[in-house]
Amino acid sequence: MMGFRLFFKIIKSNIVAVVAYLTILILSGLIFGLSTDNNETEFKLKAPIFYYKATEETLNNLPNEEKEIFTYLVENDLLVFETNDPISKSLYEYSLNFLEHKDVEPENIVEANYTQIIHGTLILPNNLSTLEKGDAKYIFHTYFKELAYAEPVKAALNKYINTYYNVKETYELEGINYSEIELGQKISNSLKKETIITFENPEDIELIILGRFYSFTTYIISAIIILIVGIVIYEIKRSEIIRRIAISPYSMPKLIIGLIFGALVLSFLLVLLVYVLALISYTNKALTIDGFYFTLNLWLYTLPLTTLSMFLGLIITNIELVSIISTVFALAQAFFSGAFVPTSFLPQSIINLGKITPASYTIVINDLIVEKPSNASGEILLNILYIAIYFVVCLTISIIASKKITKKES
Repeated sequence: MMGFRLFFKIIKSNIVAVVAYLTILILSGLIFGLSTDNNETEFKLKAPIFYYKATEETLNNLPNEEKEIFTYLVENDLLVFETNDPISKSLYEYSLNFLEHKDVEPENIVEANYTQIIHGTLILPNNLSTLEKGDAKYIFHTYFKELAYAEPVKAALNKYINTYYNVKETYELEGINYSEIELGQKISNSLKKETIITFENPEDIELIILGRFYSFTTYIISAIIILIVGIVIYEIKRSEIIRRIAISPYSMPKLIIGLIFGALVLSFLLVLLVYVLALISYTNKALTIDGFYFTLNLWLYTLPLTTLSMFLGLIITNIELVSIISTVFALAQAFFSGAFVPTSFLPQSIINLGKITPASYTIVINDLIVEKPSNASGEILLNILYIAIYFVVCLTISIIASKKITKKES
């Protein structure tokens, strides 16, 4: 088709810019691949460890919601960093077998949890040896989205506390008097074989990085497609070309169909390149159903992007503006949609602004593929609907603009 051949002929005349962007895409794929950690690595959960003043008043006033307890203790100045209680100290030493203690000030805990510098916060009673068994409450405070892998920590702490009270009661019944220090040592010795608790990484690091790579590629692909399609449409709408088409046997609708087909083939080739890079750097994950979903999601993203690029090419009056707009739009879209910085680190105002771009919905779908919440299917379909609406709106506007320009020039 004439439009298809013309599309790639114009690309060839701008090959330098295209190669530059493709180089960035290839290098970014390889760099992301080097960032992949071994998902089999075992590690301790990182957490600062504090004590709280476990008085009768404090225990009675603790909030029922676990996530509110930490705030309550901080606001009421009930956290302490040291204790003289031998059993509280023994429980602290025991917890170091499965927690990596991190020094974080209480006022910075929320941010440290949020950015996953730490995985949670352990808060122990500062006078465990004086408490009744029902009052021996500890808090493992975390912002993890899925708490399943925090449960071994809680189970281990519960086992120590239960063992302490059971041993203490047994010795008391038998009339054996041990000091609290000796009692703590005996409990630690009895649990010695069970204290080293390691965890497989609770997050699929390779899948997370693959998702981030596909999200990042929305930036490069948007820059390439806007640049190429914008230049092609700009060239086609020039008056001398439109007039030449008007007197030729080749109709304008056929030309437009050929151009759209060329843009879709370009998009497919770009997505195929991304998938090849994914296969090179993340072979195991790229060959899974998640890898297929990432790739399909990226291809869906190119549909509204292509029609948006056509519209921009139709309204641009200076060819130099095409390069500027492609760069500025791609950068702005990447920042506001979360392609550069994950949306969990962005303020809500920026996230809301990013929703005017198609990439924001594509990146949300990538995040849902990674996180797999219970409502993932419904959320994914909703964001696909937004992408489809974006595509239809941009296509309609482009057709209307194309007809007006053709009529004017003819």
